Amino acid sequence: MTLVTNRFYSKDSIQLMKQLKILLSNKVGFFHDSFYSDSTILIIDTIVYSPKKNKLAFNVITKNPTAKQLIPNRDFEWYYDATTFIGIRDTGDFILQGIGSSYTNSRDLKALSKEIRCDRFERFISENKNDDYRYNLNDTRFWNSSIWRKLDSLASH
Repeated sequence: MTLVTNRFYSKDSIQLMKQLKILLSNKVGFFHDSFYSDSTILIIDTIVYSPKKNKLAFNVITKNPTAKQLIPNRDFEWYYDATTFIGIRDTGDFILQGIGSSYTNSRDLKALSKEIRCDRFERFISENKNDDYRYNLNDTRFWNSSIWRKLDSLASH
């Protein structure tokens, strides 16, 4: 995990948000379900960088009105979902890919943020040694692991 300046982090956050909004509006990947819409609020929770800063991983939390749920809980106005993306910097944009399991239907933003961080930084490792999930996101070996194979082949070098 590499420390970066606030300006660098902010610039990347803005670019990632733009790209996530496109995925959301096109219903791609994590955002394919009908309960994601223009009323979905996207929150970039955490960004971590490779030592060269050409790769990153980040958690995304969505905030949706409970009216979008199949069985809405009228006691709450919002519910939250979360997932993780990895990305490779490519001529101003990022090539993005969702990774890992997702968290859905949480009522507590702070608890969900804590849970996904704990999962990705402490429990992300799979017991299956043939799996791409061999390292936690804060392990320097993560940046050269097999999980990057697909994105590496898409990036212009």
